[in-house]
Amino acid sequence: MLIVFAVFYGLTEMASIAPTSSLCTDMFKKHPIGTVFGLVSVSHQLGGAAGSFIPGVLYDLTGSYILIIGLGIVLLLGSSLVVARVRV
Repeated sequence: MLIVFAVFYGLTEMASIAPTSSLCTDMFKKHPIGTVFGLVSVSHQLGGAAGSFIPGVLYDLTGSYILIIGLGIVLLLGSSLVVARVRV
């Protein structure tokens, strides 16, 4: 099942590259697209690493997932507010 998950996740992750690069091109016209897309990719990877590491540390400290879930809700609400302010 892990291999099946990895295949489907990889296919959906590859499908997000074209829209992401198109958005980067449209939003940051004055900047080199390679640099912008590279920063987007690096921030995506750092966020994924932090999203795995920080909840693990919090679980080890508290022994519960309650704090992690609450923090996730707050971060999702904050990011949705930021995204809502993006002009298209």
